[in-house]
Amino acid sequence: PWRARPASRALLTRSLDDLGRACAREVDLEQEARVLGEFARRFEKHPKVRVPRCFEALSSKHVLVMEELRGEPLSAYRRRAQRDPEAAQRIANLALEEILRQIFEDGRFHADPHAGNLLVLDDGRLGIIDLGLTGELVPEDRRRIARAVKAFLARDADGLIQALLGFGALPPGFDAETFKQDVSRVVRSRGAGVAARLRGRSGAGTPDESNSLEEFVTELFGLAHGHGVHV
Repeated sequence: PWRARPASRALLTRSLDDLGRACAREVDLEQEARVLGEFARRFEKHPKVRVPRCFEALSSKHVLVMEELRGEPLSAYRRRAQRDPEAAQRIANLALEEILRQIFEDGRFHADPHAGNLLVLDDGRLGIIDLGLTGELVPEDRRRIARAVKAFLARDADGLIQALLGFGALPPGFDAETFKQDVSRVVRSRGAGVAARLRGRSGAGTPDESNSLEEFVTELFGLAHGHGVHV
C-alpha cells in the first residue's frame, strides 16, 4: 500500500548504508591486518584453531602479506563424511565450537564463515582465513541471540518475536499484531522440522517442507523486512 512506501524507502536506504559500510570494512587491508593479529593472540589459548600469520612489516593500506595456510577447505573435506564419519564429526564439532565461542564468549566473530573460509590443516587443526569482515556483539546482543535460540527450540513464537524485535528498529505505524501472526505461521510450518534437524533427527514434514535452518532464518528476516523492520 501507498502508506508503506516511505517506510520501505527508509528501510532500503538504511540497508544500503549497512552494505556500504560492510564493503568498505572488507577492503580495508589495515583493518584486516589488525584483526589477524588480534585473532592470532586469542588462538594462543585454543591451539586447535589458527589464522594466517600477518607480516606487518611488509603490509600497508594497499597490500596485505600473510602466511599461506595449507589445508583442505571444509567445502571439500565434508565430502569425506561417508568414508570417514569420525573425522568429519570431529572437524564439524571443532568448527561449531569455535563459531559459538566467538559469538557467545568473545563477542568478536568472523562474519563470513562459509565452508571455503574454513580449512582442515595438514596437522588436523582448523584454519580460518579471509578475516576482512568481522562483527562485534555487546553482551546484551549475545543475550538476545541466546533468548532467540531458546525460544526457537521451544517453538515459542512470542519469545522469538520479542527477540527479533530486540534486534530491529521499528517503522512508524508498525503493525505488531500482523507481524506476530506472520511469524507464528512460519514457526508452525517450519519450526518442528528445523528443530528436529538441529537435534540430529530427520524430522517429519510434508514433502515440500524445507528443514533448512538457513532458509528458516532467511524467511524470518524476510518477514521482518516486509514489515519495515530494519535488523
